[in-house]
Amino acid sequence: MTKRTLFLLLSALLLALAVAGCNKDNSVAATDDGEEWLIPADQIAQGCAGRDCIPALTNPERIAAGEADYLHDNDLVLGLVVNGSAVAYPYPILNWHEVVNDNIGGQQVVVSYCPLTASGYGFEAKLAGRTQTYGVSGLLYNNNLIMYD
Repeated sequence: MTKRTLFLLLSALLLALAVAGCNKDNSVAATDDGEEWLIPADQIAQGCAGRDCIPALTNPERIAAGEADYLHDNDLVLGLVVNGSAVAYPYPILNWHEVVNDNIGGQQVVVSYCPLTASGYGFEAKLAGRTQTYGVSGLLYNNNLIMYD
């Protein structure tokens, strides 16, 4: 996946969240530090017991595809290529962790996968020039996990 494709995917997600936040008739959720979200509070559901109820992975160990004897030939993976380096994240691992903070080709990235909707994406982990580390909030919006940084 190219840097442009990753940028377009992240832009589409942010646009969808911004459009959802334009409906001011709904109450608005707030973060722990009081900042308002662009997601209506009445559309957020509790998915698990709370923050980090599903542990994110950070810089997981990598093995060659041929060494992954716990995978079946038909298991799906979410793959990213960054700066010429390719990494495949197996769905069986993503089902248990949902968020991966990793470094691919010298770039910090975040991979997110939601087992409830079978949707996954990856993006650069920098925001305003700072590298962010993400985790599972325990909350859902439209049955998709909400991460926190």
